[in-house]
Amino acid sequence: MQVKVIEIKGSADSRASVDKPWQTLKEGAVLARGAWIQTGLKSRVYLKFGDNTVVQIKSASLLEISEAGRDGNRMTGRLKLALGNVHVEVDKSDQIVDFKVITPQVTTSVKGTGFDVRTYSDLRTTRVDVQHGRVRADN
Repeated sequence: MQVKVIEIKGSADSRASVDKPWQTLKEGAVLARGAWIQTGLKSRVYLKFGDNTVVQIKSASLLEISEAGRDGNRMTGRLKLALGNVHVEVDKSDQIVDFKVITPQVTTSVKGTGFDVRTYSDLRTTRVDVQHGRVRADN
């Protein structure tokens, strides 16, 4: 499954894996499993997973796309949020969605919803805000 960069506001960099150099991220780029993204101050990156899931990576964030796949009508996505804030919007219209945001403290699972996950630099605090629908948070 493709993870496509659909919009960038401000500055952002990516690397194909943890051992690769950082490069300027461009709109239209297609990212694979293992890719890392970091956003600059006052910057945002919008990703599209498959057909229906949009992720907004907010200012001063660092994350890894640890899984992105499709098997029939089942879409799987995993983001490892090392620092910062993401907003996830999932439309489960014609598919089963297994999407999670993993932080050092908590794993948040989608239940057909929109939500924000923020992890702080102290690596002890994570905040989950649900805009609509339901999520599950486990630690």
